[in-house]
Amino acid sequence: MKAVFGLYASRLRAVVLLLAGSAVVWSLAAAWFSAHRIIGYGLEMDSYCLSCAIVICGSFVYAYLTPKPCAGVKSAVIIVTTICRLLLVVTSCGHSDGAFMNWKMRQVSSDEWQTMTADLKALGKEIPEFTALNTYSTVEASRLPKSFDNLGNHADFCFFYSGNEPCVIYGSHGAEGRHWGLMIGTEHFRDREHPEVVNRIRVGDNCYFFVDPN
Repeated sequence: MKAVFGLYASRLRAVVLLLAGSAVVWSLAAAWFSAHRIIGYGLEMDSYCLSCAIVICGSFVYAYLTPKPCAGVKSAVIIVTTICRLLLVVTSCGHSDGAFMNWKMRQVSSDEWQTMTADLKALGKEIPEFTALNTYSTVEASRLPKSFDNLGNHADFCFFYSGNEPCVIYGSHGAEGRHWGLMIGTEHFRDREHPEVVNRIRVGDNCYFFVDPN
């Protein structure tokens, strides 16, 4: 009976190690999947939390299935490896905005940026401006130009500023979290209290791709 349990315990430990390792690898790759619109922003953020949970729960399961002889040494190894895995996941989450911006710039070609720039200017003239109310234009995601699909999924679309310096924003639907998008000019950057936190790259004629980690 002990031999059978030992065999199953050994296999379960291997599965736990595989899951914990997969959670770390996923956290390193999540920003890539998000930048390529394979997953949405919300799922990317949730996956970091899920990865931490898998690493922590996996360490407890692995410790429980570990044979008792030399438990002290093995427990120390389990604790150290768990901390290292958690650090990798947390670090990946902390640097996800920069990774997302890097992968997005690699994914979208220069011609596609030019097309989005032209479409953004045209949409800014087409939709009424609400400057008097200092608010944003209400526009359905389905009304956005097809070229904007390169920026993000419809589920990640937040809002659109119209006017002479239009801006389309994707990302978190709350005040906190990552926001990214495309804008003409720098007026929106000047309006911010701390504009230096916004990462932006010029991708067209007075047009900028930006990522705001908030």
